[in-house]
Amino acid sequence: MIVTAIISEYNPLHDGHRYHIEETRRITECDRLIVIMSGSFTQRGEPAIFSKWSRAEAAVRAGADLVLELPATYAAAGAERFAFGAVSVLNGLDLVNFLSFGSESGDVEYLRRLGTFFADESPAYQSALKQLLDRGVSFPSAREQAAAVLLGTDLSSLSLPNDALAVEYIKSLIRTGSAITPVAIKRRGSAYNSTDIAGQFPSALAIRTAMENGMSGAPYSKETPVFAASMFPAVQWALRSASAQYLCGIAEVSEGLEHRLLSSCATAHSYAELIGSVKSKRYTMARVKRIVANVFLGITKELNRTIDAAPLYARVLAVKKESSDLLSLLSKTSRIPVVTSPKHTTHPGLLLDIHATDMRSCLLHPSLPSGLDYTTPLLVTESVL
Repeated sequence: MIVTAIISEYNPLHDGHRYHIEETRRITECDRLIVIMSGSFTQRGEPAIFSKWSRAEAAVRAGADLVLELPATYAAAGAERFAFGAVSVLNGLDLVNFLSFGSESGDVEYLRRLGTFFADESPAYQSALKQLLDRGVSFPSAREQAAAVLLGTDLSSLSLPNDALAVEYIKSLIRTGSAITPVAIKRRGSAYNSTDIAGQFPSALAIRTAMENGMSGAPYSKETPVFAASMFPAVQWALRSASAQYLCGIAEVSEGLEHRLLSSCATAHSYAELIGSVKSKRYTMARVKRIVANVFLGITKELNRTIDAAPLYARVLAVKKESSDLLSLLSKTSRIPVVTSPKHTTHPGLLLDIHATDMRSCLLHPSLPSGLDYTTPLLVTESVL
C-alpha cells in the first residue's frame, strides 16, 4: 500500500487545495492520502476561520482518506517548529511513503539541496546568520542572505511562502532520519499572500479577507467565520494585566520584545493597530501575530518544553467511510498513540489542543460551549470525488 501525506491548514479549503490533492494522488499513485491539518489556530497566529471539524470534513470530501490534527504547540509556531512537529507525527505513524507539498518553484531537487544545507547549519552559516541578526535583519531575510553568500546562488525563492515551508519540511525529514520521500506540486493560481479574490484559484488569504469584508462564507462552510480581530479585547486585557517578566516567558518572545508589547497595548485601539505598532524590521508581522496568539492561549516557553518532553500522538479528526480500515492498520503500524477521543486525557499537548478550541469558541457571537473536543464525535464521512 502506498500512503501519501499532506501538511495543511485548509483555512479554508479551496479549489487550489483540491487541485493539490488531485495532483498528489496522480503523481504518487497513492492508495491512501493522509492529511495532517492545523486545528483551532494557524501558523499566522490567527484563529482558524472555521472549526477544525468543518475543515476536516471538507478535506475528506475533497479526497483525503484520513485527517489528523496538528497539535497546537506546532500549529501556531514558526515554520521550523511547524514543519518539525508535523513531520515527527507522520514519522510516528510508520506508514507514510510520500510527503506532498505545494511549491512556487515545483523543483523538488532544488528544494532538497536547500533543505540539506539548512539541516547541516555549518559554523560558517551560523556565524553569517548571527552577524545579520545582530544588525537587526529579520530572521527570514538574514537566513536568505547568509545562505546565498555561502551557496553562491540566488535564494530569492526563500521569500516565497510555499518554497520556504517546503525547505523546512525537507530539513525536518533529514534531521529526523525519515524514510518519507518529498514531492513538490507546482502551485497554480494566485500567490500565497495575494488578496485578489478574482481568478481561478484565489488564495486562502484572499478568501478570508473577502469574508471579513462581508462576503458570505457559505461556499466554504455553513459555520460563522472567526477573524483574528475578535481576539483584541481579550488580548488587550491579558497584556495590560501581565508583567514584563511573564511576557518574557511567552513562546517566541525574545530580546526585550515584552517591553514593546506592553507599550503598544497601552495605546492600541484595535488588533491591527496593536500588531502594526509591535511589528518592525526585525520582527515580522507573522511572528508578532503568533506571539499575540500565544498570549491569548497562554502558550509559554515552559509549556512547549513540557509538551516536547511528552510522547507524540496522532489525533484523528475525520476519516473517509470507505477508508476506515486505515484506523485498524494504524493501530498495528503506528509507534505513537492514535487518539480518536481525548476523553480522560492528561497529556499536556492534547490539553492545549482542547484549550485552543475552547478559546476559539469564545470568539463567536454567541460563543460556543466549552469542551467540544469531548462532545464532538470522530467524523466518518464520504468523499464527493
